Amino acid sequence: MAIELPDPDLSIHGDASRLCLDWATLIATNAMQAQQFQAQALVCWQAAMMKIGTEAWDEWQCRFAGGIPIDG
Repeated sequence: MAIELPDPDLSIHGDASRLCLDWATLIATNAMQAQQFQAQALVCWQAAMMKIGTEAWDEWQCRFAGGIPIDG
């Protein structure tokens, strides 16, 4: 009874390509997650800047335009 061994070229290349695919997937997933965190940080920063601008405009209106802001 002879033992059949798998073709060494196929198993090595198959494992290597699977390993490369796993690494590429891991890197792409982490890059996309980092980009998503950056986009969320940008949105939060823009919301904060909008609130600061609104407050500054309201203060300017009260001081120089002689009125109370419409919103309150």
